[in-house]
Parts: sequence; C-alpha cells; structure tokens
Amino acid sequence: MFRTRPTLLKRVIAKDEQSWADFYSIYTPLIRWRCQRLGLYDDYRQQLVVQAVMLHFSKAEWTYDADKGRFHWLLLTITSYKIHEIRRETRVAGSIPVLDNVPEASLSAETPAEENGEERNELVHLACYRLSQDPEINTLHMQILLMFIQGQRSPDIAAQTGISTAAIYLIKHRMIQRLQKVLRDMAE
Repeated sequence: MFRTRPTLLKRVIAKDEQSWADFYSIYTPLIRWRCQRLGLYDDYRQQLVVQAVMLHFSKAEWTYDADKGRFHWLLLTITSYKIHEIRRETRVAGSIPVLDNVPEASLSAETPAEENGEERNELVHLACYRLSQDPEINTLHMQILLMFIQGQRSPDIAAQTGISTAAIYLIKHRMIQRLQKVLRDMAE
C-alpha cells in the first residue's frame, strides 16, 4: 500500500523547493498510473495531467488532514478531474475537426510543417481575418478565439479578460462554429 509521509506534505505546503522535487518524483508515477487506468495512454497528455495536478497543489491553499482520508485518494481524485479537463481541452484545441469537406483543416497554430501544413495555417489565418471583418463579431470574442488558436487555456484566457471560464468555453464554441462556417464558404 502507498504511504504518504506527513512531514513531506507539511514541507510542500510550506513551499520548500527540495520537498517539491521529492513530491514530484514520488507522485508522478501515481498520477501516470491513474491516467492509464482511465484510458489516457498518450504520453504528451499524461504529462499535461501531471503538470495540471502539480500546478493545482502549488497554487491552491490546501491542508492535509489524515482524519479525512489518505492523501493519495485526494491526489487521485484531483487527477481524475484534471484528466477530464485535459481530454476536453485537447479534444477541442489539439485537433479540431473543422469541416469534413475542408481536408485536414486544423485550428492548431502548431500544425507540423507537412506538405500542406503552411497552406492550412494560411487558410485558418485568412478565415480568421474574414471573420474579424464581420460587423456582427464582437471584438473581444475575436480576441478570445485568437488566444485559443495560439494555444492558451480557457482559465488563462478568463484571467486575462475578466470573463468567467464557463463564458469563455461558450464563446470559444460559438466562435469556432462561425470560423467553421467561414472555412466552409471558402472551400466552396
């Protein structure tokens, strides 16, 4: 059975750097194990989950109370939430199926330089430009779409714009639909 050292947790809560290194090396395998148990086998996305969990513990004000349960159960619960978030965000940000009739169009700004990779990026940039010229498009919504395309996460966009994270998700969804329509029109 996995045992958590309470002294390590106290030092981590106190922001001791060496303790963070120990915490990372001890709990990373447990986080990756949870990822695999929940069907997340991609190493890149597993690393995103590890980073999200570690970031959660580094930013959040938290304490550990042994009477409430074992620490690794708390860690596994938070890991499960982060897996869900990473799946949702990478499903949307990492590879957006823009259109069926626009071959291999992607919104990712980091599209690998393939034969048509630059052309796809130019297509997306042109579509963004055309969308920005639409008088019905809110300027802030357009900025949110561009931040998203550049790879920024919804909570970061929310912090920068002062809009709630839930509203950011809704705006992104609507703006992606509009961008898809522009791409569809360009393909015809």
